Amino acid sequence: MKPVRIFFVSIAVGALAMVATLFAHAQKGDPAPPEPESAAPPTDAKTPDYDFKLPRLGASEKVSLKSAGKDKYVIVFFWASDCPLCETALPHVQEVADYLAAPPDPKSHRDDIILLTVALDPMPEKSLPMYMRNGHFKFTVLLDPMGRRTKDAYRLEKDGIPLTYVFNRKGQVLGSIQGFQKDLLAKVVNLINLDRQNP
Repeated sequence: MKPVRIFFVSIAVGALAMVATLFAHAQKGDPAPPEPESAAPPTDAKTPDYDFKLPRLGASEKVSLKSAGKDKYVIVFFWASDCPLCETALPHVQEVADYLAAPPDPKSHRDDIILLTVALDPMPEKSLPMYMRNGHFKFTVLLDPMGRRTKDAYRLEKDGIPLTYVFNRKGQVLGSIQGFQKDLLAKVVNLINLDRQNP
């Protein structure tokens, strides 16, 4: 008998045996053998705890994301002074800071938006004060040397810096923006305006 014919005969015999088994169970009133369960879809990992409490450059206070961002939109920008791409991005971060510091405008609704930047420099107290003065940067800087408190939740080792996160007034992530973005202000304002339209 040719191999192909043997193959089909084997399939037919197997099918008849399965039918006979099911028939025997039905006659006895036994439930049919259970079908194999499909693998359950993988569940999402637990939502990261994005909150932090970090010291502020030039001040003794510590700033908590949860407290500072209560009922506000929060833009969090991660950077380091020895990061060339961050250096290119910082003037655009200052542009965001200037936009938020401008006089209140009913059309812009910027009074409920805050900007926090997190510097990952290993010794920020020594390197950053002069760096900020030389660059004429006036935004809020929080200190997290080497990202010890934030690198896991914000996936800093995977996504790299510069990295921007935008949170809504409920503390939920609206989106993240990786790398240098010349139109950073437009991108974050767009994310916030979209959330305003779909509360």
